[in-house]
Amino acid sequence: MPLHKTKFNASWLEKLDFDNTPVKRWLKQGGQQSTFVCTLCKTGDLCCGNKGWQSIECHMKNKKHSDNLKLLKENNIFTIRTESNLIHSEQSSSSNVSMTTPAAPSTKNISFSDQVTRAETLWAMNAARHGYSYLSCDGSSDLFKKMFPDSNIAQQIKMERVKLSYVISHGLGPFFHRGLIQDIKQCERFVLCFDEQKNHQNSKQLDLLLKYWSVQKQCVVTRYYKSVLLGHAPAHTIRDSILDSFRTDGIDIKRLLMIGRDNPNVNKTIEKLLDEELKKVGGELLKIGPCHIHVVHNAFKAGTTKSCWHIHTFCIDIWSWFRHSPARKEDFANIADELDETIQKTILYFVCTRWVLLGKVVDRILKLSDLYRVVLLSFVTIEHVGNKQGGELLSVDYKLAEKQLNDKQIKIGEETRKSLTLLSKDEKETFFQDVRNIFHSIALYLKSNLPLHNSFLRDLKILGVSYRSDPQGCDAIVRIGRYIPGLLSVNEIDLLSDEWLLYSIETIDDSWVVKRKYNDVDGKEHIEYHEIDFYWDKILSIVRHNGCSKYPTLSKLIKNILIISHGNADVERGFSINGNILTEDRTLLSEKSINGLRATYDAKSFSGNGSVHKVPINIEMLRAVQKSAASYKDELLKNKTIVAAQEQVNKQREKTEIEKKKLLEQENELMSKYKKLQTEQKTAQLLLEEGNQRIGNSLRKRDFTDIQAAYALNKIGTEKMKIIDEDMSQIMKDISMIQQKRAHADREQSNKKRKLAAEQVLLEENATKFVK
Repeated sequence: MPLHKTKFNASWLEKLDFDNTPVKRWLKQGGQQSTFVCTLCKTGDLCCGNKGWQSIECHMKNKKHSDNLKLLKENNIFTIRTESNLIHSEQSSSSNVSMTTPAAPSTKNISFSDQVTRAETLWAMNAARHGYSYLSCDGSSDLFKKMFPDSNIAQQIKMERVKLSYVISHGLGPFFHRGLIQDIKQCERFVLCFDEQKNHQNSKQLDLLLKYWSVQKQCVVTRYYKSVLLGHAPAHTIRDSILDSFRTDGIDIKRLLMIGRDNPNVNKTIEKLLDEELKKVGGELLKIGPCHIHVVHNAFKAGTTKSCWHIHTFCIDIWSWFRHSPARKEDFANIADELDETIQKTILYFVCTRWVLLGKVVDRILKLSDLYRVVLLSFVTIEHVGNKQGGELLSVDYKLAEKQLNDKQIKIGEETRKSLTLLSKDEKETFFQDVRNIFHSIALYLKSNLPLHNSFLRDLKILGVSYRSDPQGCDAIVRIGRYIPGLLSVNEIDLLSDEWLLYSIETIDDSWVVKRKYNDVDGKEHIEYHEIDFYWDKILSIVRHNGCSKYPTLSKLIKNILIISHGNADVERGFSINGNILTEDRTLLSEKSINGLRATYDAKSFSGNGSVHKVPINIEMLRAVQKSAASYKDELLKNKTIVAAQEQVNKQREKTEIEKKKLLEQENELMSKYKKLQTEQKTAQLLLEEGNQRIGNSLRKRDFTDIQAAYALNKIGTEKMKIIDEDMSQIMKDISMIQQKRAHADREQSNKKRKLAAEQVLLEENATKFVK
């Protein structure tokens, strides 16, 4: 801790910056006495405790600050909003700011029509937030008029089902999606998390989420990216959907750091295919395995199914027994109140495919090796486990009888042990053998699937605050830098150890680590700590005297380390959101509507801290909502044009098919004639052969009485052959002409299909430009 801290001085607000602009236009005191905030650059708390006013001068020299200040001077509608002047905002102790260009800070500064649009926007976001169906919002306009008869805005609101639909799908959804793309393009790397689920439309819904260090928030965020509806979902189809999405939004695949996934074979293949695409452009994925929460769940599932207890079936039966009888449910709640008010009064449904629900064995897996050690210590003696870490635990042979705890020592829980008094000796022996089999199966699965031998994951512990002075820190940070494919250059890796040494002796403010301290009802003190990305944001924001970052290389590395996916829980939570949006009664939502609803829901969390009324509403958002009607009508016209063109193509295809059928019939008829002529040709050939034979015989015998008959046969045969040859040649010409007509019809049909597809692409591109 420093011996002296300079406090924020209120007199500084009377000073001018380098451009003779009063600093009070953008300078405010931060959440601490020794911090300040620049509302112009939308910073968090910046420290002025060490250098005082000099810290503020360093910030003024930043290019970003200079550019923002220039924009403020040149653009009269460039405004800065703080939490204090947001409409309907709540009082906040922090100095969080929201800067938009241009912005609508209050209803007094915007036109009446924009105020109406603002109210409609809030209602649309609220409907998306709570999963209201579009139909349920019919009549809301009349309701608002009755509720607020003295409000001119309420009298003008129009938000029925159709308008609500296109405001979300063609206005808010694309607007928030563009904001995400702008934010993602500013980060160094990002992580793609994905999973598929069958929805109520009987389609495979592929959800894509992006995890990255947000420049806007200055922390790690996981954002909803988009959903794709699929029928068959093989690996190459999902790969193509992901790559097409990236290309459409202009996201460079080389900035993809890793894939967050669970462990089905198809997802392994997708990771492999995406890695191959990255290698084509000189990149490579970071691979640390699948979602470890799934691994832990499957380990305990493997253990419980090893015995013949059929626990999962019993749990589902109990749930069903109470679910189908309100009377039983009420009796259970009453008995629970009498016995112990802390007993949960609702029987939960046990889903054998999600997390570790049975007995709540694991609330969250944060330390994988600790979990494996806990499992081993449940049935193995402590001297054989010791203080082994990571890969060392893999060497423990837990199956040897001499290393295992006896029946009295094995961990089964005190309540279970008391219940054993009701069992016979043979039943107890069977029970303890089952317990050991369960522990063996859990340990084997964890040993086989957890990355306990991964040195990279073990090295990551140095990012914790308590490891700042670890003597192995320099070596570990260099190993981490080398492990990330293509992130750091050779020179940057050389700089890592130097910057880590500076960091290890850095003066750290306790407020960067401790969020708050409080006492519970018993007077016991508790400490709540900040998230690790908050701590590192403070460290990496430290600047030198010249205003440059003190830890540029560490910043580049650590921001991309903190986004590494360690579970697929975010995507799984998205499935719950999908369930609220795409219910059994809402099976006709289009892919664009689903994306709009999810993007709006995500914006509520990202921009509004979980509340719709806290989402900043700027002029750009209002214009997007106002243009949504034209965009929707344009798409309807586009779809109508496409449908009309498709109908025309279908009619032409039917006509072509009829013509082709007639031509085929003619061709078959001609082929039948041709075959008949071939038979007649053989008959004529026989006449010629017989005539020639008679002539030959007459010449040998010198008997010319048969010459006349032979001549007649030859003449008839020759004439007949000539006629047949002419007919066959004509038939072949007719057949050739028919085949050419059929080929021409096929080409015309194919050309019209291509033309229709090109027109559809052009219409979609024009529609996209219009929305933007």
